[in-house]
Amino acid sequence: MRIIVRFVWVPTAVLLLSLLSAPFAHAVMLNWKANVDGAFNDATKWSTGKAPGANDDAVDNFVNHEIKSTVNTKVKSFTTKGGFDLAKGTFEATNGITSSGGFGLNGGTIKDTVVTISGGRFSISNSDNSVLNGVTFKGIGTDILNQSGGTVTVRKGLTLQPIMRFDNGSKMAFDGSQVFAEGALSFEGAAQNAIKMTDGTDLTIGTAVSPTNLFPGKVTVIRGNAANAVIGEKSSDPMKTNTIKVVGELSLSGDDYTIAANRFINEGKVSVFNGQPLKLQSDEFHNKKNATFNALGSLSMATSKFTNDGTWVGGKKVEISADKFQNAGSLTVNIGDDLTVKGQKVGSATNTGTVFVDAAGKLSFQSGYRQTAGSTRIDGNVTIERNGNKTNGVFAGGKLSGSGKVNGNVVSRGFTTIKPGDSPGILSIDGNFRQRQGLLDIEIGGTILGSEYSQLQISDLSRLINGDLEADLINGFVPSFGDAFVILTASNVQGIFVNAPDTLAVNGGVFDVLYTPTSVILTNFTAAAPVPEPYTWLLLGSGLIGLVMWRRYAHAQI
Repeated sequence: MRIIVRFVWVPTAVLLLSLLSAPFAHAVMLNWKANVDGAFNDATKWSTGKAPGANDDAVDNFVNHEIKSTVNTKVKSFTTKGGFDLAKGTFEATNGITSSGGFGLNGGTIKDTVVTISGGRFSISNSDNSVLNGVTFKGIGTDILNQSGGTVTVRKGLTLQPIMRFDNGSKMAFDGSQVFAEGALSFEGAAQNAIKMTDGTDLTIGTAVSPTNLFPGKVTVIRGNAANAVIGEKSSDPMKTNTIKVVGELSLSGDDYTIAANRFINEGKVSVFNGQPLKLQSDEFHNKKNATFNALGSLSMATSKFTNDGTWVGGKKVEISADKFQNAGSLTVNIGDDLTVKGQKVGSATNTGTVFVDAAGKLSFQSGYRQTAGSTRIDGNVTIERNGNKTNGVFAGGKLSGSGKVNGNVVSRGFTTIKPGDSPGILSIDGNFRQRQGLLDIEIGGTILGSEYSQLQISDLSRLINGDLEADLINGFVPSFGDAFVILTASNVQGIFVNAPDTLAVNGGVFDVLYTPTSVILTNFTAAAPVPEPYTWLLLGSGLIGLVMWRRYAHAQI
């Protein structure tokens, strides 16, 4: 069998002509013909006699009319100075929509489109069928986006660069995994308003800094004059969770609204600015490492598990109800701040990080407190109680210091260091003190109590069971023999320091240690004999060698 292959020669000019003559899509600018109302897909209203398509730029330069879209439409771009109403169907503009005459979403879907509002207002009507599917809004000024009622569903993601207002009981429902990247939400009106989350929704707020994104996306929530506004909700399905995650910056201002989710995770920065308490409800709250939560206003939090691995600051009036409270990061209560931690179990509040309570700051643990590492510095006031009664703050590691006051009992265990002042100062305990293990570290730099030497003051019983005492002379101070330093006071002192039954060696000498029924005193300081310098020993050795050699020489001459 023979196979015959024939080659057909086609002149280049003929091939080129056929390619050029073949139909192909090209962009066309279509203009709305007159200042009249009409349907977007009405071909007679456009300058070319056909409705705009996927490769067309649609332009409306008239101002006193409205164009309505009720069918699925895709264009290259749409620019309008008049009113536009999307009532049904899907509207998609590859290169975006620019509106300066008012834009209404009344039941349709905007998909994968950037909407730029340069004038007028974007409004969402009472319909519950409006959808934003991968939409970015850009605007100039505030109050550009106004939702006047109903529920709008958000899919894929929403980016806001103006402010969105929620009026008259309107709602926004986030569906699936969402990113609310940038912009602001404002709640207005007397009715309860909400951002709803369908079961299993992950709502990411802001955008994180990256090599391609040098600044974090910022989101601001403004309550306005709405009452009982609600952002988010917990999943009703036990097999699904709703998560709100902050990766950029979130600012919360205004009063009397609630943020709710099964999990609230902060990987960026959250700031609370308000007068009346903002409510945060979640099964799990996690302020992650390198994240910051600034509670600069009032906050009421209810969660099963509170974890701080980052930085927590404030606030003016903060109440945290948590079955489990764990601080492994930095927790600061500033001057005038008031932070209360509630729990269901004694010892449910634990610390392995750093806790600092500044002067005139208040920190209350209403189910006890336990530290196994890290530090707690108290220059203000810390209360440790249970059902209104003093209970134990157990320090089983790390350091307790400061010049403030503990309202509660303190138990020292393990390798804990208790250092009043953390420089000369007075640390007060309004309760009992038990030193089962650990170290009491006192600094002495003069004879004036508080400013020059440290003291631990205990209102009730002090039991020194199995701990040690250390005293450090600072600032070049050398005590006189008759100086007395009362380093511990209590209504009843029992026991002694294991390493200091009657004397205590310090840098530069030795103190006598006196135990009285209500105090421990360091006195009768004896300076240590000076240790000869190395060259002194060298001279002495040379002299002895010389003496021995002379005596031998003298003996040989007899």
